Amino acid sequence: MIYSTHTPANSKNDLSALASSLSHIAIPRSISTVLLAFCLLGAVALLLWPLMIEPLQGLCAATNLVAENRCATAPGRLLGYIAMIAAFPAILILEKLWPAAKSQNRFSVGLLVDFIFFCFSPVIFIAIIVPIEDLLGSLYRYLGFSKVVFLGSLPTAVQIAIVFVLSDFLGWLAHVIRHKSAFVWEFHKIHHSQEELNYFSTVRLHPVDEIAVLLVRFLPFALLDANVAVPAFALVTSLSRVYTMFTHSNVRTNLGPLKYVLVTPQSHRVHHSTRPEHADRNFANVFAFWDFIFRTQVLDFDTYPETGVQDPNVPRPARPSLRDALTAFGKMLLYPFRSLRHRAH
Repeated sequence: MIYSTHTPANSKNDLSALASSLSHIAIPRSISTVLLAFCLLGAVALLLWPLMIEPLQGLCAATNLVAENRCATAPGRLLGYIAMIAAFPAILILEKLWPAAKSQNRFSVGLLVDFIFFCFSPVIFIAIIVPIEDLLGSLYRYLGFSKVVFLGSLPTAVQIAIVFVLSDFLGWLAHVIRHKSAFVWEFHKIHHSQEELNYFSTVRLHPVDEIAVLLVRFLPFALLDANVAVPAFALVTSLSRVYTMFTHSNVRTNLGPLKYVLVTPQSHRVHHSTRPEHADRNFANVFAFWDFIFRTQVLDFDTYPETGVQDPNVPRPARPSLRDALTAFGKMLLYPFRSLRHRAH
């Protein structure tokens, strides 16, 4: 669903031209060097992960899935961040060899803004998501709900597979709601505002957008009775996070026959498309078959459209600098509230 505004056409054209020009400009070399050094440290940590996992396992003592995020709070969440960082150089190579948007700079200011979201996401998770999860858990126990789906007797691998597929379906459902609800869309719009789709775009999420996902996924997971091996589940969820970052990357591929099973960079780029015919399509996160089942899949597998939203008021950095990227990040956190207040009047 694309919402228009009453901004004059020339303003829209000016902003579009600005965004286009910025996509060709690299951020300062010092910033890109620090980012790559950060990724190198991530690669080293990933290699040392077998030595780190044993002491970290005690930090995540969950034996059931009250929520996927809570189960992965300690080792899984950390492994996910390390894996995301470590995989970035490989994605840069793919973007160099097979770019979807050839004119887009691999170290654009858009990537810098998304990397800031990536760096702040652990803070948002700990300060906002975890307390809300705890509140929902207390409410769940107060109302006297009990487990209704018993998976504990199944082999661990089967439990993980069931939980992972259920998690992906709930992610699809939450994604549909975030588009169909005019209120939630104002927050999800921040994610779609990226006109330079890149590896870190998957974490360009407003905290309220993340809360919407949590609310959709909490009860189904709370009703499960599953004993999941935390290290294995952490590995699966970490790989899925890295995969969704790959599907947001500026890579030209539809993965051939796998496109009927998995989301691809091409199909997810269509989801972020500015074209009206692509609005509210391709909602899947990892498994593409949800969109085929519910007939929300765009069947053109060779198109690579421009991305973004048709709202010229969404904050954008004016220059390719760290200061402007940080300013845009702060304004993005406030913009949905201002937009909703404007619409209410």
